[in-house]
Amino acid sequence: MAPALATNPDTTPAMPPPPGQVSNLVDPPSQGYATVIAVVLYMVIATPCVVARLYTRAVVHKKLWWDDWSSVLALIGLYGFCCIPLIGLQYGFGVDEWNVSQSHLQEFNKLFSIIEIVARISIFFTKLSILLLYLRYFCPSGARRGWIFYSTLFVIAFNALYCIALVLVVRLQCVGQPQAVVQAGTCINHYLVLVTASAINVVTDLLILLIPLIAVWHLRLPQRRKLGLLLVFAVGGLGCLASVARLAYQVPEASNKNQTQILTLVSLLALAEHVIGIVVGCMPLWPALYRHLFPRRHSSLQSPQSGSLWKRTIGHVTVRRRPDRWGSSSALVTETERGVGEEREMERVGDKDGTSEAIKERPSGSTAK
Repeated sequence: MAPALATNPDTTPAMPPPPGQVSNLVDPPSQGYATVIAVVLYMVIATPCVVARLYTRAVVHKKLWWDDWSSVLALIGLYGFCCIPLIGLQYGFGVDEWNVSQSHLQEFNKLFSIIEIVARISIFFTKLSILLLYLRYFCPSGARRGWIFYSTLFVIAFNALYCIALVLVVRLQCVGQPQAVVQAGTCINHYLVLVTASAINVVTDLLILLIPLIAVWHLRLPQRRKLGLLLVFAVGGLGCLASVARLAYQVPEASNKNQTQILTLVSLLALAEHVIGIVVGCMPLWPALYRHLFPRRHSSLQSPQSGSLWKRTIGHVTVRRRPDRWGSSSALVTETERGVGEEREMERVGDKDGTSEAIKERPSGSTAK
């Protein structure tokens, strides 16, 4: 018998088309334009936020810390993450799998394996920048270390170990597999990696959201001011929603064989989650940047009657490095407008259960005991 003719992977569809459709390997319908627009939009949103953060820290605060450098690494990772789908447009990103050749599907799988690694590392630095920001705000050097400090360190360590574990899983799944399977990139269980990553992301995002909310909740502040601080940190809930949305999309689509389309959308959802994390990590610096860029407008809004919504709600919150009796957080200072000439100092003071805080007010210029 004559040997069966080998199929050409460059001209053979990666999967049979659905009934009533024909494979098109020459000029297939594609979501390429939408992918390009989304990727460019993500970079346009994230870049100014990080630049504004660095400018505020370097020029206004005169000091950069590890959370700022982590945001830079997160932005670099975002650029790398965004470039991979753009490269993958020629290999099936945004194209139905029956319109993708077998050879292009192999390249698609290899690129998506790279995405899984780059995304995990870059998202780790995004979360690290937020968690280090918590340490800088709530746990400065000299303060006794309490639950906020150790909770934040736990989440940092958990994210680091999880990132390392996922990268090793992606890199080692093909060890010992036949060469043909390795070259095809099919030795990696993308579904298992993605669902696991999404589920853990939901948990870590929830922890990152709860740490500052619990800390602020125990501040003895005027209700409006406490609500304002809670709203600022609650913006981090957008990251949780993005993680939940990605997980909710992936689970029902696990049995869908049109993986080139599914994984493309999963990549865009992961990018959205990444960008939200970068923006959330930069938001606490925006008021200081506004006061620096528009000092006259800021000073014109300093009377209690005409104060801005931001000032009326949460005031001007800064951090004073001073150990407190509560155990973990620095003293937070709320400064009212200079025209009023009064400084309100909010010090974290432990009560009987060690969880609540009191406000201590004194006129500016007085000497602390």
